[in-house]
Amino acid sequence: MNLEHLSLRRNKVSHITNKSFNNLSSLITLDLAMNNIRQIENHTFYGLPKLQELRLGHNSITNLPDELFGALGQLRKLMLFSNHITHLGEKSFVGLHRVTILSLNNNLLKFLHPTVFEPLTKLTKLRLDWNELHFLPHGCLDRIPRLLAVKLGENPWHCDCRAIYLARWLRSSSSHLWNTEPLCKSPEILEGQSVGLLRFDNLCKGQWAAMVNLSPRLPIRKQLMTASRTLSDVLQQHNEMMSKVKIL
Repeated sequence: MNLEHLSLRRNKVSHITNKSFNNLSSLITLDLAMNNIRQIENHTFYGLPKLQELRLGHNSITNLPDELFGALGQLRKLMLFSNHITHLGEKSFVGLHRVTILSLNNNLLKFLHPTVFEPLTKLTKLRLDWNELHFLPHGCLDRIPRLLAVKLGENPWHCDCRAIYLARWLRSSSSHLWNTEPLCKSPEILEGQSVGLLRFDNLCKGQWAAMVNLSPRLPIRKQLMTASRTLSDVLQQHNEMMSKVKIL
């Protein structure tokens, strides 16, 4: 079939199988937005070697199988915004070496593998805003050599020592920041402050502030005091024994 453009948006699609798009090898654009897609089987897109634009926004996708997009070597735009994705693994974007625009905004992202963006060697625009990110793993944005614009705002950034990478990246790559800048959500002492303006001391003080209400796991002082009393008792007993020896 020579079909090049297919739109299935605003339907009630909930599940896509690896046979859903058989015999559509000429497809260039595929729009599956505004459905109720929860699950996508692996190899679903392997019969679409010419696909350049894939729209999956406004669905209920929770996870991306490893190498789901592995055969989409011609893809330029990938829209995954407004889903329920919570994490991205090491192989989430394997094969996407031509993608220039990736939208992951308005998800539930909490965890990114440090090398998740490494296959995206031509990516220029990235949206990660409106997620649940507390920090970015060290080096994750450095692996996108052509990145020109990234949205990071509206995440609950936790400003402790783990935020050092993001703070340093923002200072060295501020021209890449698209729209709003990331602000600290916690700890309370740093809430509302710009992550990019914070230095090592500020961030690590933030970590101590976040821990200030934690109870110590071991009652150190009590143990030391107990140990001191025990040693004192031992010495007293020793002195008493020596006195008895002298008397005998």
